[in-house]
Amino acid sequence: MIDRACFKHKGNAEHYCDEVFLSESPCFVAAVFCGKEEYINSLSCSFVLSEILKDSSAEDKLEDICLSLEEKIPEDVEYLILRIDQSLMVDSFKRGQVRAFIVNNGEMMILPNGIYGLKEGDMLLLAVRNFYSNLTNEGMLSDALISSDCNEWMDYLVRRVSDKTELLCGNLSAVCIRV
Repeated sequence: MIDRACFKHKGNAEHYCDEVFLSESPCFVAAVFCGKEEYINSLSCSFVLSEILKDSSAEDKLEDICLSLEEKIPEDVEYLILRIDQSLMVDSFKRGQVRAFIVNNGEMMILPNGIYGLKEGDMLLLAVRNFYSNLTNEGMLSDALISSDCNEWMDYLVRRVSDKTELLCGNLSAVCIRV
Protein backbone atom coordinates (compact mmCIF):
# COMPACT_ATOMS: atom_id res chain seq x y z
CA MET A 1 0.00 0.00 0.00
CA ILE A 2 1.19 3.49 -0.82
CA ASP A 3 0.57 6.34 1.61
CA ARG A 4 0.41 9.85 0.18
CA ALA A 5 -0.35 13.46 1.04
CA CYS A 6 -0.85 16.38 -1.32
CA PHE A 7 -0.41 20.14 -0.87
CA LYS A 8 -1.60 22.79 -3.33
CA HIS A 9 -1.53 26.52 -2.61
CA LYS A 10 -1.49 29.60 -4.81
CA GLY A 11 0.72 31.56 -2.42
CA ASN A 12 0.73 35.18 -3.44
CA ALA A 13 0.15 34.36 -7.12
CA GLU A 14 -2.93 35.84 -8.73
CA HIS A 15 -3.89 32.48 -10.26
CA TYR A 16 -3.21 28.91 -9.31
CA CYS A 17 -1.38 27.43 -12.31
CA ASP A 18 0.07 24.16 -10.95
CA GLU A 19 -1.60 20.79 -10.95
CA VAL A 20 -1.15 17.52 -9.11
CA PHE A 21 -2.37 14.23 -10.58
CA LEU A 22 -2.66 11.02 -8.56
CA SER A 23 -3.99 7.63 -9.62
CA GLU A 24 -3.73 4.13 -8.19
CA SER A 25 -5.01 2.01 -11.02
CA PRO A 26 -3.49 -0.11 -12.48
CA CYS A 27 -0.24 1.14 -10.90
CA PHE A 28 0.43 4.16 -8.71
CA VAL A 29 0.96 7.31 -10.79
CA ALA A 30 1.85 10.75 -9.47
CA ALA A 31 2.51 13.88 -11.50
CA VAL A 32 3.26 17.46 -10.57
CA PHE A 33 2.79 20.08 -13.24
CA CYS A 34 4.24 23.57 -12.91
CA GLY A 35 1.95 25.76 -14.98
CA LYS A 36 2.59 29.11 -16.55
CA GLU A 37 0.19 31.98 -16.06
CA GLU A 38 0.16 32.81 -19.78
CA TYR A 39 -1.44 29.40 -20.52
CA ILE A 40 -4.46 29.85 -18.25
CA ASN A 41 -6.80 31.10 -20.97
CA SER A 42 -5.63 28.65 -23.64
CA LEU A 43 -6.16 24.91 -23.64
CA SER A 44 -5.28 23.92 -20.11
CA CYS A 45 -1.93 22.15 -20.07
CA SER A 46 -2.84 20.53 -16.78
CA PHE A 47 -6.02 19.14 -18.38
CA VAL A 48 -3.94 17.71 -21.24
CA LEU A 49 -1.51 16.18 -18.73
CA SER A 50 -4.36 14.64 -16.70
CA GLU A 51 -6.11 13.25 -19.78
CA ILE A 52 -2.95 11.67 -21.19
CA LEU A 53 -2.16 10.09 -17.83
CA LYS A 54 -5.75 8.84 -17.37
CA ASP A 55 -5.72 7.28 -20.84
CA SER A 56 -2.37 5.53 -20.37
CA SER A 57 -2.08 1.92 -19.32
CA ALA A 58 0.50 0.10 -17.22
CA GLU A 59 1.94 -1.38 -20.44
CA ASP A 60 2.66 2.07 -21.91
CA LYS A 61 6.27 3.13 -21.51
CA LEU A 62 6.69 6.34 -19.56
CA GLU A 63 8.94 7.75 -22.27
CA ASP A 64 6.13 7.23 -24.85
CA ILE A 65 3.66 9.01 -22.56
CA CYS A 66 6.11 11.90 -22.20
CA LEU A 67 6.63 12.06 -25.98
CA SER A 68 2.88 12.41 -26.35
CA LEU A 69 2.94 15.21 -23.80
CA GLU A 70 5.79 16.95 -25.61
CA GLU A 71 3.62 17.16 -28.73
CA LYS A 72 0.68 18.74 -26.90
CA ILE A 73 2.09 21.19 -24.37
CA PRO A 74 4.49 24.14 -24.76
CA GLU A 75 8.18 23.36 -24.31
CA ASP A 76 8.65 25.71 -21.35
CA VAL A 77 6.06 23.91 -19.20
CA GLU A 78 7.63 21.93 -16.34
CA TYR A 79 6.40 18.60 -15.00
CA LEU A 80 7.41 15.42 -13.25
CA ILE A 81 5.70 12.06 -13.68
CA LEU A 82 6.42 8.87 -11.81
CA ARG A 83 4.88 5.42 -11.80
CA ILE A 84 5.38 2.79 -9.12
CA ASP A 85 4.54 -0.82 -9.93
CA GLN A 86 3.76 -3.75 -7.61
CA SER A 87 7.43 -4.76 -7.45
CA LEU A 88 8.28 -1.24 -6.12
CA MET A 89 10.10 -0.19 -9.26
CA VAL A 90 9.62 3.50 -9.93
CA ASP A 91 9.91 4.97 -13.41
CA SER A 92 10.21 8.75 -13.42
CA PHE A 93 10.66 11.57 -15.88
CA LYS A 94 11.06 15.27 -15.14
CA ARG A 95 11.17 18.27 -17.38
CA GLY A 96 12.26 21.60 -15.92
CA GLN A 97 12.70 22.48 -12.26
CA VAL A 98 10.09 20.13 -10.76
CA ARG A 99 11.96 17.62 -8.58
CA ALA A 100 11.48 14.32 -6.82
CA PHE A 101 13.51 13.67 -3.68
CA ILE A 102 13.83 10.24 -2.12
CA VAL A 103 14.56 9.30 1.48
CA ASN A 104 16.27 5.94 1.33
CA ASN A 105 18.28 4.28 4.13
CA GLY A 106 18.37 7.49 6.15
CA GLU A 107 19.69 9.56 3.25
CA MET A 108 18.08 12.12 0.96
CA MET A 109 18.84 12.38 -2.76
CA ILE A 110 17.20 13.60 -5.94
CA LEU A 111 15.37 10.80 -7.75
CA PRO A 112 16.94 10.44 -11.20
CA ASN A 113 15.02 10.13 -14.47
CA GLY A 114 14.51 6.50 -15.42
CA ILE A 115 13.93 3.34 -13.42
CA TYR A 116 14.90 3.06 -9.78
CA GLY A 117 14.21 0.30 -7.25
CA LEU A 118 12.38 1.31 -4.09
CA LYS A 119 12.21 -0.49 -0.77
CA GLU A 120 9.28 -0.63 1.58
CA GLY A 121 9.42 2.42 3.82
CA ASP A 122 11.11 4.68 1.25
CA MET A 123 9.62 8.17 1.10
CA LEU A 124 9.42 10.51 -1.86
CA LEU A 125 8.70 14.21 -2.19
CA LEU A 126 7.59 15.56 -5.56
CA ALA A 127 7.58 19.35 -5.56
CA VAL A 128 7.73 22.48 -7.68
CA ARG A 129 10.69 24.81 -7.27
CA ASN A 130 8.76 27.36 -5.15
CA PHE A 131 8.18 24.60 -2.59
CA TYR A 132 11.51 22.77 -2.38
CA SER A 133 13.73 25.85 -2.81
CA ASN A 134 12.57 26.95 0.63
CA LEU A 135 13.74 23.69 2.21
CA THR A 136 17.10 22.16 2.92
CA ASN A 137 17.94 18.51 2.30
CA GLU A 138 18.70 18.19 6.00
CA GLY A 139 15.30 19.63 6.96
CA MET A 140 13.41 17.40 4.51
CA LEU A 141 15.33 14.35 5.72
CA SER A 142 14.87 15.04 9.43
CA ASP A 143 11.15 15.68 8.95
CA ALA A 144 10.78 12.44 6.99
CA LEU A 145 12.61 10.40 9.61
CA ILE A 146 10.43 11.60 12.50
CA SER A 147 7.12 11.42 10.62
CA SER A 148 4.74 8.55 11.20
CA ASP A 149 2.94 9.09 7.88
CA CYS A 150 2.85 11.30 4.79
CA ASN A 151 0.36 13.78 6.23
CA GLU A 152 2.68 14.46 9.15
CA TRP A 153 5.70 14.81 6.85
CA MET A 154 3.79 17.25 4.63
CA ASP A 155 2.71 19.26 7.69
CA TYR A 156 6.35 19.61 8.79
CA LEU A 157 7.47 20.63 5.30
CA VAL A 158 4.69 23.18 4.87
CA ARG A 159 5.53 24.62 8.29
CA ARG A 160 9.17 25.05 7.20
CA VAL A 161 8.12 26.79 3.96
CA SER A 162 5.66 28.96 5.88
CA ASP A 163 8.24 29.93 8.49
CA LYS A 164 10.53 31.12 5.71
CA THR A 165 8.03 32.70 3.29
CA GLU A 166 4.64 32.91 5.04
CA LEU A 167 3.52 30.91 1.96
CA LEU A 168 3.84 34.09 -0.15
CA CYS A 169 6.22 32.78 -2.80
CA GLY A 170 3.97 31.89 -5.71
CA ASN A 171 2.30 28.59 -6.45
CA LEU A 172 3.25 25.77 -4.08
CA SER A 173 2.54 22.18 -5.05
CA ALA A 174 3.94 19.03 -3.52
CA VAL A 175 3.17 15.35 -2.97
CA CYS A 176 4.65 13.14 -0.23
CA ILE A 177 4.67 9.39 -0.88
CA ARG A 178 5.65 6.46 1.35
CA VAL A 179 5.87 2.97 -0.14
